[in-house]
Amino acid sequence: MTDKWTRIVSGLTKIEVSPLENERQDKLPYERLFQLTIDNHHAGIMEFVAFYAPAVSLNFPTVFIWAGSQLYRQVLGENAALELIELDNELLSIYPLGNSWCLVFEILVEVRSHSLDSILQRFDPVEIILNDWWEAGVLHIQDLRGRSFAFAPQAENDSLLIQIDGEDLEVKVPRTGR
Repeated sequence: MTDKWTRIVSGLTKIEVSPLENERQDKLPYERLFQLTIDNHHAGIMEFVAFYAPAVSLNFPTVFIWAGSQLYRQVLGENAALELIELDNELLSIYPLGNSWCLVFEILVEVRSHSLDSILQRFDPVEIILNDWWEAGVLHIQDLRGRSFAFAPQAENDSLLIQIDGEDLEVKVPRTGR
């Protein structure tokens, strides 16, 4: 094992993601193994495509680690196993949203159920998302065309108030039953 790649300390919890030497001969050279350590205890092994750097989101009691379209979830304080969730798109960020999750992908934004198995809302800006951040309770995204979007996803209803380049639009977002 090489040095720690990512270390996050929040309160009294320390999370570390470390690359492992790829000892398995059946793996292609572009796949890479990582070890997850939580409070100095081995929590599991993760596999990612080598050209993506793992990202970490800590939303007590849930830790997410992802790269590309592979998302791992670990619940702190439980004896739950590290869980792999395969996604259809490349994930940029994941944020808590009440009892749901807001996932910002390279090409769209989704609000998903707490278990992540149901898509509650979806917004597709029709262009690649380059940047995203939360400010004053509002999610902001910027796309490849240079457009800015600001909206507050709501898992409880069927609409999002979206602001595109400073103009408010009311957009109905159909519920999907995935």
